[in-house]
Amino acid sequence: MLAAGSAALADVDLPQALPDLVSLQKDVMSFEMARALSHERVRHPDRLSEALRLLFREGAVITGEAHAAHLAAATAAARSVDALFASFDVLIAPSATGEAPAGTDATGDPVFCRGWTLLGLPCVHLPFAQGRHGLPIGLQCIGCAGDDHRLLAAANWIFERLTR
Repeated sequence: MLAAGSAALADVDLPQALPDLVSLQKDVMSFEMARALSHERVRHPDRLSEALRLLFREGAVITGEAHAAHLAAATAAARSVDALFASFDVLIAPSATGEAPAGTDATGDPVFCRGWTLLGLPCVHLPFAQGRHGLPIGLQCIGCAGDDHRLLAAANWIFERLTR
């Protein structure tokens, strides 16, 4: 659909030296959440979900030195991924492992979004199909840091072609 609409598509390999972005993002997030939400964590633990309490416990044991190293690794990773945008306007990747979950209790597994979030890259989710339960299936467009307008224009162009 996209190639027929004059888009040049190519598979791209992420830089080999990238750390495990999913694990790194979870460590950075849990460290920062444990501290930013320390009032809630300490004063109202009974009002938090077990999953959130676990995330806080994991983040609380990460040292400041380890966090600084995680941030340095994320910065280096962002620089290496930035180089991809010299050849590509946007990257296209899965948004999720399948169709959206039913109900409003969860948004699904963010595994395919974590790395882009860590790198500070703008993303747009494009629901373009339905799964066997009638819930959305989509992909995400990822843009270069600070290039949100180009990403939004490309995402609009892609979405128009995918939903014709």
